[in-house]
Amino acid sequence: VFEGGKNCPIAAAYGPGWTATHHVDWSMLPSLVSDHISAELLHLQPGLPRAVEVVRVHVYSSLRTGQPVSEAREAMFDEMRRLHYDVHLGSFDGSREKCVDIALAVDMLHYATVPGAFDVAVLVSGDADFLPALVRTRQRGKRVAICSLRNSASSSFENAEASQLLGLVADGEARLKDFDVLWLDDHVTKLVTPLHPTL
Repeated sequence: VFEGGKNCPIAAAYGPGWTATHHVDWSMLPSLVSDHISAELLHLQPGLPRAVEVVRVHVYSSLRTGQPVSEAREAMFDEMRRLHYDVHLGSFDGSREKCVDIALAVDMLHYATVPGAFDVAVLVSGDADFLPALVRTRQRGKRVAICSLRNSASSSFENAEASQLLGLVADGEARLKDFDVLWLDDHVTKLVTPLHPTL
């Protein structure tokens, strides 16, 4: 999610060497998502019996065959596993990286057909390749939310007619999402915490 390049919102907030003094607290992501969706639902339906609860987090990523994994990336995956995230790592060589995107989309659509598996699917990505999966998930009667960074998100995520423009659905048949996009840029101070002095 956060790549540390020149457009990285963490680097903008804490400077280019932020990894020496701060780290991303991945335990905060589910609560940010839950709070965001709950606030919108409670605004529309004040009598809801309970807020939204994040029950499972799936992480999809890929590693290039024969290329060593950076310590920072390995530490990130280890931290996510410690938090009981389901980490799915694929390997690829050449141009086969799209297998990870396909795995995410297939799992989202699979669980959309499993009774009681989830009520709201939350995609943390900026990739427009997932638009068809989001539309089809909504067509299965599930709500959809998107969480992303402004500088890496497809403009289609904010475009109410994106699914129609791509020919995914007929006019007025479905929307892309059920909630405003949760922009992680606005929550950097909650997601990033100072490293403990002993680390």
